[in-house]
Amino acid sequence: MNTTAPSADHLFLGLKLFEWLTLIGVFAGPMVAIFVTRWLEEKRRTHDSRLQILRAVMTTRRLGGDGTYNAAVNLIEIEFNDCPAVMAAREAYLKLVFQRPTPEMEEDHLKRTAVKQAELIHEMMKAVGLKTKVGSIMTDAYVSEGFIQRDNLYLASLQAMVDVAAALKESNRMIAGQVEEPKH
Repeated sequence: MNTTAPSADHLFLGLKLFEWLTLIGVFAGPMVAIFVTRWLEEKRRTHDSRLQILRAVMTTRRLGGDGTYNAAVNLIEIEFNDCPAVMAAREAYLKLVFQRPTPEMEEDHLKRTAVKQAELIHEMMKAVGLKTKVGSIMTDAYVSEGFIQRDNLYLASLQAMVDVAAALKESNRMIAGQVEEPKH
């Protein structure tokens, strides 16, 4: 009678250890691959979305009235909401932007706003893995003189439209006989 102990090669249901590992690998491998792929894709999408917002802020940072700039600053709250440093910098920037300084404090306010904007951009750059200094963000922006002239001309034309509308309104009142008596 052969009473040898069971071999270590047979662990469960007659399968050897390497067979169990192969079986587990056949089922678990694709599942792990799917989870890792989805995780990497989500990280890539988040990075790309953040980079898109950063690019919009960077390209329009000297043009505060630009619609792209305003949209990008508003989207920071969505794309960087899990980055406390970015959110704190955004809050500090917006707090300063919403202030209405007196005329004598306007220049100081603009300087402080530029610093807060640079700090916001700096934190955004850190969040997407880019390195720079706050000082270089403040000094390295480029806007061509032609663009500034065109933008100023556009703004002047908008003001002219307001003036034309006011003159037309006054003209219509005069025609209708609703002229106000001159005040002495």
